[in-house]
Amino acid sequence: MRYNAFIYCRCAAYQQGQGVPDSIQQQDKLCRLFADAEKDNVLETITDLGISGSSENRPGLDYLFMLLRELPKPSAVIVSDPSRLARNLNVFLRLKEKISDAGATLIIVNQHDAQHKHIPIETTIRLTTNLATQMEAL
Repeated sequence: MRYNAFIYCRCAAYQQGQGVPDSIQQQDKLCRLFADAEKDNVLETITDLGISGSSENRPGLDYLFMLLRELPKPSAVIVSDPSRLARNLNVFLRLKEKISDAGATLIIVNQHDAQHKHIPIETTIRLTTNLATQMEAL
């Protein structure tokens, strides 16, 4: 076992009574497949439904940080994509630092190649920013 891990999933497009959105199920499945391959011990999946990724004030995140403070180390937070943690670079960086300050490692599944080698966050941010700029031009 590498880490005691929590999976964090977020979906902004949600209305109460709809059930669990497909995107949450897909995020969870992707993170669990990664965790299984890495021999991480997934303790719980934490979700925020109907909440924007541009805010740091989310019930799921509050719960996650409470659990991280109590969890034996080594611990990790696994997300499928940086946009699931935050939609704003400044918010993302603050949350990444908060996870680190809690003694945990942030694992972003789509920042790993097929052999699970890490791709630096800076590379992902640059590629995402370039893609967003190209899409806005369309």
